[in-house]
Amino acid sequence: MKSLDYFKDVSIPNDFYKWDKELLWIAASGYVDEKAHQEIMMEKFQELWGLVHKEQNPDNSANDGVLTISVKNQLAYKAIFEIKNEIGSG
Repeated sequence: MKSLDYFKDVSIPNDFYKWDKELLWIAASGYVDEKAHQEIMMEKFQELWGLVHKEQNPDNSANDGVLTISVKNQLAYKAIFEIKNEIGSG
């Protein structure tokens, strides 16, 4: 496991801090329905990473979004998104 000293020279651009702050405000905002919350969250993620798409699984379940990359002509997942709107309501 890498120690925190590994990260002491990592430089994070100021625009990322701005993006992160905006994402936190979006995530904390109240939404009447989950679909509206998912859409605005996915728009924000796409600002940073580009295309995030939905993928239907063989059992007809689906994620809210996936971020993929091609590695040696094979599809690999970089991230799987599952956005929740229920935090604190149950």
